[in-house]
Order: sequence, then C-alpha cells, then structure tokens
Amino acid sequence: MKFIFGSFIFTSVTCSFMMHALAGVVKANENIPDIAIVTKTDRLLSFDYKKFDFWVEQCRMLDNLQKYTEALAACETAIALKPKKKNIELWTARSNALMNLGKYAEAIISYDQVLHKQPNNSSALTQRCQALFALEKNEGAISSCEKALKADANWGDVTPANAWYNIGLALTKLTKYQGALESFERATLIQSNYSLAFARQCEILVTLQLYSRAIKVCDTAIQTNGDWGKQTAAIAWKNKAVALTRLGQIPEAINSYKQGLEINPKDAIAWYEKGYLQQKLHQYDRALASYKMAVQVKPKYSQALARQAQVLNKLQNYELALKKIDEALAGDAMWGDLTLADIWNQHSVALANLKQYQESIADAERVIALKQDYAPAWNNKAVGLWNLGKYQEAEEASVKATNLNSKYSQAWFNQGRILSSLGKYQEAVDAYEKALKGNLDEDDYSTRSSIWNNKGIAHWRLGKYVSALNSINKATEINPKSFAAWYNKGLVIIEWQSFKPNRKKYLYEQALDAYNRANLIEPNNSAVLTGKAMTLSGLGRYQEALKYFELALNLDPNNNLAQQERDKLLNNFEEKVGDR
Repeated sequence: MKFIFGSFIFTSVTCSFMMHALAGVVKANENIPDIAIVTKTDRLLSFDYKKFDFWVEQCRMLDNLQKYTEALAACETAIALKPKKKNIELWTARSNALMNLGKYAEAIISYDQVLHKQPNNSSALTQRCQALFALEKNEGAISSCEKALKADANWGDVTPANAWYNIGLALTKLTKYQGALESFERATLIQSNYSLAFARQCEILVTLQLYSRAIKVCDTAIQTNGDWGKQTAAIAWKNKAVALTRLGQIPEAINSYKQGLEINPKDAIAWYEKGYLQQKLHQYDRALASYKMAVQVKPKYSQALARQAQVLNKLQNYELALKKIDEALAGDAMWGDLTLADIWNQHSVALANLKQYQESIADAERVIALKQDYAPAWNNKAVGLWNLGKYQEAEEASVKATNLNSKYSQAWFNQGRILSSLGKYQEAVDAYEKALKGNLDEDDYSTRSSIWNNKGIAHWRLGKYVSALNSINKATEINPKSFAAWYNKGLVIIEWQSFKPNRKKYLYEQALDAYNRANLIEPNNSAVLTGKAMTLSGLGRYQEALKYFELALNLDPNNNLAQQERDKLLNNFEEKVGDR
C-alpha cells in the first residue's frame, strides 16, 4: 500500500509551536544528557528544522515522555521530510502516539506501515489488535493478536501475555466467555503478576455464575498487586463485590465496594451498587450517603437520584424525596432496572405521606396508565382512597393489587387495615396472615411487628382476647420499641379483665408493665397515663391510680375516659382511697 503525505509548509507559527513544546520537554527533563534540545530559545533557533534526524529524535523522545500530541507532530514532520525512508522506530512511535490520542483508525493504518516493512513485528500486531478492539472490530482484533503470538518476535514493550489478554477482551465482547477465560488464564500463566488479567478472569467467572471461584481469583489479583495496566485494584474489588452479592453475602460485598472506592472514588456505578446493597439491609442513612456520592461523581445520574427518593421516603423526608424525583426525571434518563412506573410510584408514596391524597391517587393512576399490572400503584391508590374514607373503593383497589401479586405483603397489610375500617375483622385477620406469609423482608422488623399488632387488634374487635394478646405479644417480641404494641397490650388486658368476674392479678401486672414500657417510648402521653391509672385501680392501688388520672388530665383536660374513670374511682372507693 502506497502512502502519500502532503508537503509541510513551515511558518513562524509552526516553528513557534514546536519550539514551545520542545522547550517545555527539556525543562521537565533537564538531567537527560543525550537530547539535542537545549533550554534556551536562542540556541533552539540555531537548529536546522529541516534536518530529518533531529525530528526523528524528537519523535522518539516525546513518545517516551508520553507527550503524544507533540510526538505525533514531530513524527509527521520527520516523515514529511523523508517519506520513503524505512524507519521502523519512527513509524512505531507515530502509531503509539495515535493510539494514545484515541485515533484508532489512523493508528491501524500507521501500524500497517510498520508491518509492511516488518511483517513479524509482534509488538505492532498486538497494538494493532488493541486498536481494532477499541473500534469494536473484535474478530479482526483476535486475528491480529493471534498473528502476533504466531510470529513471536520483536515484542518491544509488550509481551505475549498482553496479546492473550487482548484476545480475552475481544472474546468477552463476542460473549465467548469460556474462550475468554482460557485466554486470560494463558496471560497469567505467562506473566504471574498480571493482576489485571486475574481481575478479568474474575469478571468472566461471575458471568459464568462460578462465584466462589471468582472470589478466589479476584483475591489473587488483589494480593498479587502487580501489573494493572491503566486500571487499579479497584476493578478486582468491584468484581469481587459482584460475586459476593450473587452469593447473598451482602455485608462482605459492601466492604468490597468500600475497598475499591478507597482506591477509585470516581466510580459512580460502584457508589450506586454499594448504596443499593445498604438499602437492601435497611441501612437507609448509609445508602443515602452512597447515592449522594454517585450523583456527585455523575451529576445527572437518574437511577441514583431515583434511589435517593426511595430511601428518603423510607426516612420520612417526603419533601426532599419529591425534589429528587424531579431531578431524576430531568437527568440522563438512564434508569437501569428502574422504570418510569417505579419513579411515579415513589412520587405517589411521598404525596400520600404528605397527606396530599388526591394528588397521590392521581400519580397512582398515571402509573396504572403506564403499566396496568403494576401492583404497587394499585396499593398506593387503595391507601389514598382509604385515607379519604372511601373504604369500598379502597378495598377494590387493594384486591386488585393482591390479585396481581399474591405475595405482596404490604398490599395485604393495607388490605387488612381497610377491611378493619369496614368492620370485616375476620377477613382482616386473614389478610394479615397472608401479609406475614408474603414477600416481607425477614429483617423488616418494624413492618412485621405492625402486622402482628394489627392482627391482634382485629382479634380484639372479634372479642378473641387470648388470640389478641398472643398476636400483640408477638409484635413486642419482634420490635420491643413499638409504642403501639405495648399500648395495645395494656388496652386489651384492661378490657378483657373488665368482663371477668375473677380478675387475674398477674394480667394486671402485665398491663402495668406494658404501659410503663409505652411511657418510656413516648413519655407524657395522656392515653398511656390513663391506661396505667386504670391498671393501678385494678390492682387496688387507688392512691397511685388517682395520681395518674390527674396527670393524664393535666396533659389533656378533654380526656373524657380519664375524667370518667377518675370520678368513678372517687365515688366508688372514696373510703379506700382515703385509707391508703
């Protein structure tokens, strides 16, 4: 192939550019003795800028110093002076400069010039392979690297390990994973400290779902800590994190992401994945921090912004959640595993919690228009209708949600509350039982406790006090910090005992303990103090009971129950109170 180069016309501007570049090189490398460039401009002016050997030397030197723009200019100046001269090093330096400047198509043509003069130049073939891979010409890349391995000569700064590595990359793009794995393994057999090739092996093993083996190989990459090419150990930590995630070892995966991000904090995807795992563990504050870092690195990251909104809803920061949804919708529209239905559903959740029920319902209907079978939207619509007192319509929407997803715990939970509002207590109990058997996260203790608590209240409404107490006890076991469960336990016992002719002292003591615990969680609650006073009265501790009735009324003078029970105590047990 014949190459024709246009003639170069040197003007004062061109010379000035090269002199400035070269003077800068010398200043940075004043201790290099065998360079024709000197530091003073007046001496530079004495050089013959049409001297071929001068420009060849500058081409090589600038290439070695990784000043690729200047190197390319020097190389092309030399070539223009003697276009027919066979100088392998000159063309190689030019090709390398083009490669490093991302001019891959031109680099291939330049490497072809080297190979025209030296067909068995393994270095040029390997670099050509890399350029073809960068242009997504994977079959051609494999062919070029295979030729390099077959020639096995003139490797220069590259090695056979690099050729096998590049073959592995191309095979990965072609989804020929077994062949890619074998290629990366060949690379590490040749070069035992080739950490980047070990990391790529790990990546392929994850794709092949060989997770335990992947983790071992990633550990080898990290421990070897040798040749990472232009990458760092962060890539191995990230691949290890993916393997650990697939094995369900979430805390360990989070730690791997953390290790990688300490090395490369500019990896937005790693920040996102770390946040997602923290969100799964209900570590909402930490997840939010990770998502924020992802957006800091990649400001228009719609997927991370949408996840922030989810977490903010969990943290009950609904106003900010709405703001993040707006930012997500104005972002890069790269949603990953999320959809617009997910986004508007979170918008609906935030509005419902801000008691903007009509707007929340409108959002839910928008989602349903996008995706008819989207169960969370039907659930949100049901919640909005329930809060507006439209119980029958709420029940219909809730049934639609559970029909679409029979394992949808949150929908069953809400359906139980709607049925209770309709006085359908046994159906509510059944709904709560389905909620407990659904897709509720095992470590979502708060929701699980609430379901048991509400189930207990439904039993109480049915007059099934033992079942009610058993359910509420389960709620307090799961979440000892549940104010509602402790309060309701006391309430159920007090009412149950009021119907029994032979009252059980130990049950009153349990009620007293329950009200004391509720008071610790939410002090100075008039309803709690009223319940405690009634319990003390049941235990015959009338003076103390009267004291707590007074405290309850001081907090809420309109507490009719406290007023009635205090008056009853004063009227019926005046002598006993006075005696104590």
